[in-house]
Amino acid sequence: MNIAVLDDLKEEAELLKKLIEETACKNYINCKVFTYTDISTFNNEIKTKSFSAFFLDIIMPEANGLDIARKIRESNRSVPIIFVTTDRGFALEGYDVQAFDYVIKPPEEKRISLILNRLCNITAERVITIKKNRMSLDIPASTVLYAQSRGHNVEIYTITDTYSVYMSFKDFLNLLPRDEFCVYSRGGVVNLGNVSSISDNFFIMNTGIQLHISRSKTNEVKTQYANYIFKKTRGCL
Repeated sequence: MNIAVLDDLKEEAELLKKLIEETACKNYINCKVFTYTDISTFNNEIKTKSFSAFFLDIIMPEANGLDIARKIRESNRSVPIIFVTTDRGFALEGYDVQAFDYVIKPPEEKRISLILNRLCNITAERVITIKKNRMSLDIPASTVLYAQSRGHNVEIYTITDTYSVYMSFKDFLNLLPRDEFCVYSRGGVVNLGNVSSISDNFFIMNTGIQLHISRSKTNEVKTQYANYIFKKTRGCL
């Protein structure tokens, strides 16, 4: 997994990177850590790189880590965000951006080990493996926006790509984390983690796309979405 560390102090960013990599090695976890001290560079990098998790320093001179987390949430509502702080009180403020965890400075190996193992558990559950041109392709579930049945194929729309896969819609649904995906029409399923809001008859995606909800599924869909938000805000997903 790729992990991004943002801290305006280079020595602290490198210290955390070293601790994450050493702890990952001890736990047989494959990960690569990218460190950033400049917020502009960080903002540009997250547009082109895919990260499994973010470690964000809360107090920085140019920007607040909470504000950066809110910016990340505009395009990705499910990626784990871990706050790094000197004050436990700030950790509570991560509630509104669905913070995954927090680390008190100076970071300790025991805490990092716990977080990495939790990250491994959720990233393992969030990979969708499909067959494309006789090859296996792993798609991070968090990048999937929605999917629709088209004849004998399923069209999978992700943040960056679209895949057409020869398989039944039912078989595709069996690949998905059930708590995070919702069937909104006869042949359509949406990733609730990438939904910005819901209206009477539409899902509004983070990208601005609107997906029409079948009338027969309206109540069921709204209930599932409400349950998802409830669990997400309480760290149950």
